[in-house]
Amino acid sequence: MRGDLWHKSAVVYSLDVETFMDSDGDGCGDFAGLVRRLDYLESLGVNTLWLAPFQPSPRRDDGYDITDYFGVDSRFGSTGDFVEFVHEAGSRGLRVMIDLVVNHTSDRHPWFRRHEIRRRRSTTGTSGRSAARPTGAAASCSRASSRRPGASTDARGSTTSTASTTSSPT
Repeated sequence: MRGDLWHKSAVVYSLDVETFMDSDGDGCGDFAGLVRRLDYLESLGVNTLWLAPFQPSPRRDDGYDITDYFGVDSRFGSTGDFVEFVHEAGSRGLRVMIDLVVNHTSDRHPWFRRHEIRRRRSTTGTSGRSAARPTGAAASCSRASSRRPGASTDARGSTTSTASTTSSPT
C-alpha cells in the first residue's frame, strides 16, 4: 500500500452541508445543492471534499452529537441523496471524506439508551442506597478540555477550527 499516498498531495475542501448550498429554499443546505456545486468545487482544483457531520443529531454539539451513524439528517436530504452526491463526486474524480467522531456520540444514541435502561434497573445495591454517578475529574470537565485538537473558543463560547477553508460564493 506504499503507493497509495493520495492524501499527501490532496487539495481538501472542508464544508458543512448545512451551510454550503440550499437547493429548495428552506434556508438549510442539502446534498442536492451540494451536487449542483460540484463543478464549481472541481474548478477550484479541489480533489477531496471533507464533510462535517450530516447524520441525525439533536444539535447540542454543532451536529457532532450523532444519534445514528448510518443515517442522514432529513434537513440535508435522504440516504439516496447522499449516495447520489458520492456517485457524482466520484464521477468527477473527487474523493469524499466524512467526520466520524464517535467520542461525540449523542446521549440519545441507542448505545447510551441501552446503558441508561440497565443503569435504572440496577439503581439499588445491597445496601439499599441509590447508586450514584461517579464524581471527580471526569464529572467536572470544562468545555475547554472537551474541544477538538486545533480548535479554539470565540467570545460567544462557540468552538471554531484553526484550519483554513475556502468558502463558496453565494
